[in-house]
Amino acid sequence: MITLDRSDHTQVRRVVYAVFEQLRKAGVRRFYIGVGRGKRAIEDHFNPDSRFLDSLGKRGKAPEGLCSYYNKIRTSSLTAGDRYLDCLAVMHRKHSMAATFLLEDAPYLRRQGVVEGNSLKEGVFRITSAVEKPQVPGPITR
Repeated sequence: MITLDRSDHTQVRRVVYAVFEQLRKAGVRRFYIGVGRGKRAIEDHFNPDSRFLDSLGKRGKAPEGLCSYYNKIRTSSLTAGDRYLDCLAVMHRKHSMAATFLLEDAPYLRRQGVVEGNSLKEGVFRITSAVEKPQVPGPITR
């Protein structure tokens, strides 16, 4: 994927980076990343490499974009593989879902989204509607 940085310089980005960036812009700070075979490449992508930055600096390269990216990683919570992901996978298969999301209660609903749905079991819902950043906090009414 090709993107432009703040200085209008062309940069080649991995799609996973672009998704991470867009979610960060939307305010997401906690990420669960499902990985399979070849997971090392994804894990490495989200592990800041200070030695690489030092090496670039010594060669006179200005890694502004990379420093910014590493800072975003450091100020996020990233997990590869987790009990929540296992539960998501089981529920996705069991209920033949098109998409499966992990949600959490948020104290400030105006900064978040609100979903409404039918309970399939405790803590598991089939979402029937969603509103992003509602004007009136609280459950959605139809």
